[in-house]
Amino acid sequence: MTLTDHAGPARRRRWRRRVAAAGIVLVAGSLLLAGLSRPESANAATGSWEISNYRHFCGLGQEVGSDEIYLVNIWFQFQMGVESSVQVGRTSIYEVDDIDDEEYHTIKPDMGQAKFAGLRDYGLNLQTAQDFLQNRGPQIVGTFTQVMEADIVSNSNRRKVVDGVVAAIRPELATIARTTGPRQLFGEAFNSFSDAIFNQRMSTDQASAMSRSIEQTVNRVVSRTVKNTSLWSLAQVARDDIIGSPKVSLFVSTDSFLSAFLDPVMAPYNTDGNMYGSLQSREWTAQYKGDGARYVMNVRSKKL
Repeated sequence: MTLTDHAGPARRRRWRRRVAAAGIVLVAGSLLLAGLSRPESANAATGSWEISNYRHFCGLGQEVGSDEIYLVNIWFQFQMGVESSVQVGRTSIYEVDDIDDEEYHTIKPDMGQAKFAGLRDYGLNLQTAQDFLQNRGPQIVGTFTQVMEADIVSNSNRRKVVDGVVAAIRPELATIARTTGPRQLFGEAFNSFSDAIFNQRMSTDQASAMSRSIEQTVNRVVSRTVKNTSLWSLAQVARDDIIGSPKVSLFVSTDSFLSAFLDPVMAPYNTDGNMYGSLQSREWTAQYKGDGARYVMNVRSKKL
């Protein structure tokens, strides 16, 4: 039995009740299509997560003993297709004191850590099927992080400047969220995708198409935020030194089935301290270099 978008709410509800009442357990062998099997129900991404810039190494300070660093750490979260889901904010801003060359310093959680709650696996499950029918795609979370060297501006003025950047990013993400629902992305193929998810089986071509649509959405996020030079240059109003370029940490909350397709697609972007892919535990480094300074940041994502 397949359910199309034309089946109607009542029929779908009857179908779900029959499945629940019968206690049907679909074995892996019955869920094979084009060599693909249903993933284990590990719920790897479901729950609360953090992305944390937790430590840095000062390879070269611009003015050792004078300039100190701070982070502009902006976090964001939204669900594709749901404009009202967009959340954007920043962590605390203050200077990390007593920076000298060849030293490690801890970044305190209130400045380096961003937390994300209420995340769910998006993939071959009934929750995803219900989301899909309501034009809701996977959830995307991430951070934009920039190392700054302090000059003469007060912390309060720095916060005001970064709050302006946050305010400018929010409508950009809202536009992306509003225009990236499954109906917009898949058009006439919407019904076949809906059937595949409801039946917890998907072809290689469908899984690849879904991964590519997510990749295109991620590219839009980056191009309309950190690569929007006029927007990010607002940070320069702080009159502090911007060291290097902002780094992006961006993850999609998917199950193991979709992540197997998504991660290879996103892997080429994981350069220069940027990290993209499915939501899972990771550790990496990001180097900020420029204006006679060099800092190496340790970053991680993990489930709380």
